[in-house]
Amino acid sequence: MHKPVQFGFSTHIRGNSFSNTFGIVRKEKNGDPRAHQGWDIAAFPGTPVFAIKDGVITFVRDDGDNGLGRHVCMSFDFKGRELFAVYGHLQTIEVATGQYVGEGERLGLSGQTGNAKGQHYTEAHLHFEIRTQPHAGLGLGHRLDPMLVLGIEPILEIIFSDMPTFAPIPK
Repeated sequence: MHKPVQFGFSTHIRGNSFSNTFGIVRKEKNGDPRAHQGWDIAAFPGTPVFAIKDGVITFVRDDGDNGLGRHVCMSFDFKGRELFAVYGHLQTIEVATGQYVGEGERLGLSGQTGNAKGQHYTEAHLHFEIRTQPHAGLGLGHRLDPMLVLGIEPILEIIFSDMPTFAPIPK
């Protein structure tokens, strides 16, 4: 499986913070609590974004300064089940609805569109979701933790980044 964006050999959660992972309740700009629906993966504007598996582009959408801004939804097979990967806050989109894409094929470039507009450059990210249906609505319904598809590596990185480094005990 290909990573949606990649720095070196790993995928990093924005700010190495659990608040940028699936299901964590955080406050919106208006102060209302809301569960986070995916992972915010660190990605400076202009970072290439890739198809995680072979699939078909289900839809391409631009919500302007709202929500995910420019985003792409792609259907793919995962262990015999049809799932949908959503890539949000894109600067550019290089695919079209109905197009077949191969694993690792470039879908566009990350950006700061939608509710990510105006964030500090160091907060730039790709919002990445896994859904069980293309239009999932509000809340966590019809969404899965991306860890189930992409693995636990980015979560372990957060855990281990908070652990102190111990020097060996002198003899």
